[in-house]
Amino acid sequence: MGDKDNHKELKRLRELLAEISDLNAAATLMHWDQQTYMPEGGIGLRSEQLATISRLAHDRLTSPELSGLLERLEGSFDPSSEEAALVRVARRDHEQAARLPSRLVA
Repeated sequence: MGDKDNHKELKRLRELLAEISDLNAAATLMHWDQQTYMPEGGIGLRSEQLATISRLAHDRLTSPELSGLLERLEGSFDPSSEEAALVRVARRDHEQAARLPSRLVA
């Protein structure tokens, strides 16, 4: 794989990881809101919303697209580089998430 391909695939990996991060941040905010300000009548709906967002984040983290990107990018960078660290951490998170079914995460 050439440098141009690596750059393109690394960019896509960063985009996917940013989406996952955004979903997790939204879930954290919704959970905080549920615990602090939400009237009791809204808890059921909020729980469903949180389950959906958690499932979406999990599905993206365990997606075949992300797995393929990681496979193609592993070993493509200097091991001490920021890019190699990003791939290692993403691989660890991907493998941990893959152990849990989406239904359980939701």
